[in-house]
Amino acid sequence: MATVIFAHFGASAAANILRYQSRPFLQCVSRCYGCISRCCSCITRCCCRRRCCSQRALPGPAGISSLMPPDGVPMLKWYWFHLAVQVGFAAREFLVISSLRGWRYEVTLAHVASWITILLASREVWEFSKVRCGSVKQKVAVDGLLDMLLLPVNISFFCGVCVRVLKLQPASHMRTMVAVVIESPDIYEAFALWSVLELFVKVVDAETANRDEDTMSSFTSFKSISLQGVKAWVIITFAAVAFKLVLQGVIAVYVPTLCFSAAKSCISCSEWYDEKVATALSAVTFILCSFAIMFVFYFEAGYRHLLRKIEPMWKFLGVKGIVSVTYFQWVVISVLAGPLGWDDTQVYLLHCLLYAFWMPLLTLLHMFLAYPFWTRRNPDEPLAPWLVAWLGTLHTNEQADAVGHSGIADASTGIGIEGYGLGSSADTQAGPAPAWLPKPQPLSRWRVFFYLSFCTLCCFASVEAILRVIPVDDRTSEEPLRNITCTDQGDLAHFLQTRNDLHFALLNDTVEKWTMPGVAGSWLPLCASTPVACQMGHYFQQAAPSVSCTALGQYTWVGTCDAISCGMPPRLPHASPRMHDMEQQNWTYGVTIHYDCAKPGFRGDLKAICNITGVWTVHGGCVEVTCGPPPQDIPNAKPLVSPGREGQNVSTGMVVRYQCDQMYNGTPTATCGDDGMYITAGRCRRECGPPPTVPHASPSFDNVLVANGWFEGMRCPYVCDPGFKGFATALCGDGGNYSVTGLCNPVSCGAPPQLPHATPRMDDVAPQHFTYGETVRYDCDRPRFAGSLAATCNISGHWIVHGRCVEITCGPPPQDVPHAKLVIEPGHQGNNVSIGTVVRYQCDQTYNGTPTATCGVDAMYVEEGRCRKECGPPPRVPHASPSFDNEMVAAGWIEGMGAKYACDPGFEGSATALCGTDGNYTVDGQCSVASSVKTDRLYKSIHGLTAAIATENSLLLAAVGFLCWRFRCATARLRPLLARVANQELGGGPASQYGLRDSPGAEQLNPSQQVQSS
Repeated sequence: MATVIFAHFGASAAANILRYQSRPFLQCVSRCYGCISRCCSCITRCCCRRRCCSQRALPGPAGISSLMPPDGVPMLKWYWFHLAVQVGFAAREFLVISSLRGWRYEVTLAHVASWITILLASREVWEFSKVRCGSVKQKVAVDGLLDMLLLPVNISFFCGVCVRVLKLQPASHMRTMVAVVIESPDIYEAFALWSVLELFVKVVDAETANRDEDTMSSFTSFKSISLQGVKAWVIITFAAVAFKLVLQGVIAVYVPTLCFSAAKSCISCSEWYDEKVATALSAVTFILCSFAIMFVFYFEAGYRHLLRKIEPMWKFLGVKGIVSVTYFQWVVISVLAGPLGWDDTQVYLLHCLLYAFWMPLLTLLHMFLAYPFWTRRNPDEPLAPWLVAWLGTLHTNEQADAVGHSGIADASTGIGIEGYGLGSSADTQAGPAPAWLPKPQPLSRWRVFFYLSFCTLCCFASVEAILRVIPVDDRTSEEPLRNITCTDQGDLAHFLQTRNDLHFALLNDTVEKWTMPGVAGSWLPLCASTPVACQMGHYFQQAAPSVSCTALGQYTWVGTCDAISCGMPPRLPHASPRMHDMEQQNWTYGVTIHYDCAKPGFRGDLKAICNITGVWTVHGGCVEVTCGPPPQDIPNAKPLVSPGREGQNVSTGMVVRYQCDQMYNGTPTATCGDDGMYITAGRCRRECGPPPTVPHASPSFDNVLVANGWFEGMRCPYVCDPGFKGFATALCGDGGNYSVTGLCNPVSCGAPPQLPHATPRMDDVAPQHFTYGETVRYDCDRPRFAGSLAATCNISGHWIVHGRCVEITCGPPPQDVPHAKLVIEPGHQGNNVSIGTVVRYQCDQTYNGTPTATCGVDAMYVEEGRCRKECGPPPRVPHASPSFDNEMVAAGWIEGMGAKYACDPGFEGSATALCGTDGNYTVDGQCSVASSVKTDRLYKSIHGLTAAIATENSLLLAAVGFLCWRFRCATARLRPLLARVANQELGGGPASQYGLRDSPGAEQLNPSQQVQSS
């Protein structure tokens, strides 16, 4: 990418050389060019059936003769060269994008915008090239206009390259150069702003030519300040961009270690620039840019009345607008990047894409508003009014220079442009258009063919030249051309040789990786690092070691290589290491330990060497002394020897196996010993089968040991089952039968425990022998206790008690006994009364009794007795005497108690007095006179009563007669009185007892009559 950018700047520099170079040394080329031009002119005239005249040029500024100026020096079209180069770069970008297969919409949009900008700018350059003639000053002035017209073309190229890199090659080294590449158009913007100011200065300079000295002095001062300010910005911008391009595009790519050496630290060029230069340089550039724009703005505002003919505002905005728009565009995108989560690549991609989009619009702004060439308003004036005024200004300046500022020449005597006269600005504002102004002329077919052919040839040549200089496939990262290395201590190989104590070794690809052209060895650049290996016999424990070159040019390293250790020498059979080899106790790679074979029985040469993997490698051996043929006296077995080895000797340490006869099992062996004698092991034993079953026991043996079966002499131990104790063993005998010794007896727990408030059940304690698993149940002591309780004999011979007997309680005593209060006895817990406990109550006053509440077996209270009210002694009953038990009534007569009565002699019947709830007696029954006594008494009573009644009736009749006579009262009034008196005197008497009042007509008799009747 740096090559492309610098090639573009080189092409721009070449165009400027063509623009500003002196031409005396091109006289020869000029003459040849003039001859060819005249020949082409004659051929064109002949083809058009016109007179060939080599002395007269074709009319119009666009003729072929215009290629030659009046002085015979060729007019080198630097702008066409610049456009052709731009076409070449655009064509190369097309090929690069096609080779990458990356026609994404962003890349396509930027590329299309670049081609549109080139076409529109070419159209404008074609038009303005018609007025690039005449004097050198006029050409220079027109070149300033062309700077502004070519500005969008230059910017669109940089935008297209940045979009291509950001979208198609974001991971390459070119991505880091996008930030500086997108700042490169600032150089062209600075030159364009300089050209705008030059345009304004020339116009104002011409308009103020005849002003007084004060006006000229102030203008000259302001002009000088403005030009110097803009020039300073141009120089600083060019220097800043060039410095950044050189630093990040040349030094960082081709000499990356230069910054390390200069800064004496491992800080890259980009980091050093961002840390040391970027902030200060950006501030200076921003300030100078602001001042430059301010100078142009104030110049335009201060001399607007003199610049109004050339429409200065659009020309100023044509440059200032793109600067402001892109700056604020970058600010807005940077602000939005945070909330939207964009990374740097997305931010730069959007900025460059919008930057490329503005370029066609900027070209259209130049074409129609800022720098229009033709006008369609007045057919008599084909050129735009501002252009006519500007050309007149240039003519005025030339006249002023010609007369030495003594006066302005007449407007009608202007200096010709391509053979035509150019009047002053005054001539262009009034009257018909001057004859020297160019007018639109139709192009002939031959001229169109010539221009198209020439343009195509130039573009093709440009494309070929650029592709030769910068091939399409040259997109990879360039290797550094020069690196500053650690040279004080030699190359890597020499350094590792001098520091052999590190035990480092170069890898296979190290020399190829760090080689330098024309220099032997491997040279490590500054701040670079390379991994290294460990020397033979050494290793690294953690991370692989590496060697680095510091910014001061000195080697440093990380990691260590330790010697490979094999540890203690191995113990080899029938051999022992020599003492003088064991004394060093540092068994690293390459150390050899010699062994002496054990004697007798072995001989030979034996040694162990520590190899590179940290393992002892044994060389040689100790040869054993051999034994004779295998013994044949193993009972019930035959040796297993291959047919080819029967009768041969057996070497020491070899094991001869035997096969047992049928019905026998085992693995007898015979091993040849060090002394040449066989060592027999094992025998053939008859199998006994699985161990027998032992009551209450399980066999316990190692399955590995009995995998081949049970043989004679093998013992099988037994483990008693849970709840049993003892030991049993089964021994496999000679005849294949087991003999069992020992047995497992059940565990005994002894007599059941005596548990509180419980009694064991008789049927459970009847056996009188309690072993593991047996359970004795208990009955809780009734009625006071209840529950479920049992004792079980466990595996260890102890009784385990389950459950418990819980004391039964009735809760708090009842409080609802009528007319009584609870008597709280000492030690009594009112809320927990056990079974059988009697709670007593005290009766209220005037009540008697001994009520109690007894806690029953069902946890319920049983209430007895109550408080009854006292009635006192029994009442007197006529003709009767009470009969009762004095002991029962000793406490008094209370409710419910009764007394029976015995009738007196001469009376008969029964009577009972019952004490009621209100303390009063209720008497039932009576004693009446006996039947015999009653009859006698009746007769006596009748006679006595009859006499008494007769006497009484007589007296009453006399009294009534007297009263009636006395008071002459009506019988009706006297009758009630007599009846009342009679009722009072005789109520309830004998007469009523015998039914005299109930007889008919009794109410109509007077008392005397009643007496007589009875």
